[in-house]
Amino acid sequence: MFVLDPIANKNGNIYSCGMHNLGLKDTIIFDNAITLMKTFNYFNLMDKPELKENDTFSPREDWPSFIITEEKNQPYGGNELFENKFGMWSLEKASR
Repeated sequence: MFVLDPIANKNGNIYSCGMHNLGLKDTIIFDNAITLMKTFNYFNLMDKPELKENDTFSPREDWPSFIITEEKNQPYGGNELFENKFGMWSLEKASR
């Protein structure tokens, strides 16, 4: 009800919007991975981890790991209703 995901832009990147309503950062993924985003956002909401730059996340043991970094350019930055004051996480597949 408070969070929209996934939202896709013209480049095929997907992102969430509204996690600020829950006191959390939004997420952008530079790969069309809807399940990954939903799992990551649920993990943030339920487990409340203390995430920091360059931590990794994997939704399951048989999935690849993703590096978590701070996204500086929110797709809706400057829009008072949608910009997340807590910031936005970016998930990119970690190289092995």
